[in-house]
Amino acid sequence: MELHGAESVSWQDRVKAWASAVVAMRWHIMLALAIAAAPGHFLFPRIIGKPGIVFDNQLLVLRDRWLGVLCVILSVVVAGLLFAFLHFLRKKRDPETTWEASLRLANLRAFPLLALPLLGSLAVPAVERDHPWFVVVACALLAGIAVAYVASLPSRPLPRLKGAGLIVGLLVVGYGLVFSYFSIRQHHAFGTHTFDLGIYNHLFWNNIHGRWLASTLVRGGNHVAAHFDPILVLLSPIYALHPRAETILVLQSFWL
Repeated sequence: MELHGAESVSWQDRVKAWASAVVAMRWHIMLALAIAAAPGHFLFPRIIGKPGIVFDNQLLVLRDRWLGVLCVILSVVVAGLLFAFLHFLRKKRDPETTWEASLRLANLRAFPLLALPLLGSLAVPAVERDHPWFVVVACALLAGIAVAYVASLPSRPLPRLKGAGLIVGLLVVGYGLVFSYFSIRQHHAFGTHTFDLGIYNHLFWNNIHGRWLASTLVRGGNHVAAHFDPILVLLSPIYALHPRAETILVLQSFWL
């Protein structure tokens, strides 16, 4: 009896140990919940046919509110079940695997899912016109998610492509030549327009003559009033080799 009492652990101690483990992993758990809820947030506006619900506050129907809650809950439940399944698979291969280790690995691999709600909101028609600051913040957050994910990946040496690299290079050059040809043909057939190629031809011409990004075709006399693209100044020496619209079409084809 004494031996049994010494070895047994009371349920109070088990609860305390479990609570301590949860507190220690609280940030990982919060991140896991955010990742698990992201697919539900992404799917909900599309299920009810209101992609702009985030901006227009269209949750006026009680049914839509409950459907939104249900989507998020189901997303978390499905993610939780998948996580538990993968944890037990890992534990079968390695009995020393802990819940914390599995949670860290799951968060690492599923981290890009956090981008889903942002991507869904950016897909709303005319969002860049009606909510420009949201677009700026969302793009910054997406960039942050991408940087954080890439930085967390283990470093690996780049493979030597050899023959495959040569094939890819030939495909790139072939694409550039073919689409340069068709783009110039389209231009000579009057298939290009002032508010596209004409503006950029004007910009490049001004750049090589020292008037950086100047244009009388946009408001304010400078292209910054429409787009912030100082990279055009850096590309201007290529245009200076043959200052014609055709040069821009060739540059565009190889850039793509």
